[in-house]
Amino acid sequence: MEKLVFDRRYFEHLYNCSYFTQSEWKSFGKVNIPIGVSYITIGIIYEVLYIPLMFVMSKKEFIQNSCYKIMFLLGIIDIIAVFCNSLMSGYFSLVGAVYCTHPTLVYMVGVFSPSSWCGACATVLLLAFNRFLDLVSPYYSELLFNGKRTFIWLILPGLYWFYFWFIDLPCIYSSIASACFFDPFFGVSFPRNEWER
Repeated sequence: MEKLVFDRRYFEHLYNCSYFTQSEWKSFGKVNIPIGVSYITIGIIYEVLYIPLMFVMSKKEFIQNSCYKIMFLLGIIDIIAVFCNSLMSGYFSLVGAVYCTHPTLVYMVGVFSPSSWCGACATVLLLAFNRFLDLVSPYYSELLFNGKRTFIWLILPGLYWFYFWFIDLPCIYSSIASACFFDPFFGVSFPRNEWER
């Protein structure tokens, strides 16, 4: 993401779609209705199940506990991740998208996909530490996580999530293989050395 914001010239070098016309780029994509419908169906099921759980966790009787605060952040990250990795991937499969057919949308989804995964991993580690401390030493658990102190701890996975959102390369979805790749032109053959000069 930082290349898009701070180094536009380098971004254009990495993600330049000018080698082919829009119709030529569309011809590279592969519409895959079974995969697209599967991704979207699974995504809808997960999102529909997740939203009521988020409401339950946000109730005062639960959210007072540090573990529920951490799980609530994890739920937000997971909802974003499922939207990107399931619902949007399904849409991209249904329309046969490659990077250059929907550059801005595919790029933004590609930025949120790996960063959400990294943010979820960091949040799960924080949750594991919280639960471990609660079992081993309730005194230190209370000392470190009591009340609003948990929100200070939530800054750590938030910063980790933001770091990968801003610094890491996006994982670009390609309908050619119905998967994400760090190469925006995966599966497209053209003389890159000539084009990059």
